[in-house]
Amino acid sequence: MKVLTEAIRAYTQNIKWISIFSLAFLITLPIMSFLPSFVSAGATFLRFGSIPTDLNTFDLAVMGLLFLISLFFISFAIVGINLIVKSQRTVTNVRQEVVNNISLYVASIFWGYLILSLTSLFFDIFFFERGMHTTLGMLTSFVIWIFAFFYANAVVIDEMKPYPALFQSVRTIGSTLFNIIIWLFIGTALVLISDLISLAINAPVLGLLLNAVLILPFLTVLQIKIYIQKYQILG
Repeated sequence: MKVLTEAIRAYTQNIKWISIFSLAFLITLPIMSFLPSFVSAGATFLRFGSIPTDLNTFDLAVMGLLFLISLFFISFAIVGINLIVKSQRTVTNVRQEVVNNISLYVASIFWGYLILSLTSLFFDIFFFERGMHTTLGMLTSFVIWIFAFFYANAVVIDEMKPYPALFQSVRTIGSTLFNIIIWLFIGTALVLISDLISLAINAPVLGLLLNAVLILPFLTVLQIKIYIQKYQILG
């Protein structure tokens, strides 16, 4: 409850800056709409079965380019929100912190997330081509991303290089596992609520807007607070 309370306080106190960086999440929405995918429970899933029949080389190239663009904006938003919370806790100037470090942090998180995404995609296609149940690919991706749960936080908060940041993320999971479970529960609940609202008024885009502008930024702040709590020097 303490972490959740601190996350709410940090979010409300910095909502102006967080909203600015949340626009990067919002920009990814029209980009993702061009991909051969479908949206379910706030997430985007690729139709692997349509790849051999519906997509040619040009389509795959365009899809890859759009994915890279959206990944860049996502990385930018994550870095910005991490810097805002870090600056607040260390009493540094937000604008100076952003100008000096944001490009380096964005590059580190972009390449790290790209490698993780390609690894998840590899296992998804691997299991799919061998006729295995799609649940195996989902579980593999879940494990990969859980291990990298604090990767971005380690890069920005502790200013670590990519590989040490990934190892730091894995080490941190054990001591924060309960809070991670709470994070997953809160995130699932918020996404389901936004989906129910959008379905109730027959406005599917509204759910994506709520996710981009409100839910994802708040969950990012909560994630940062969980990470910071481990370190007495910042927490």
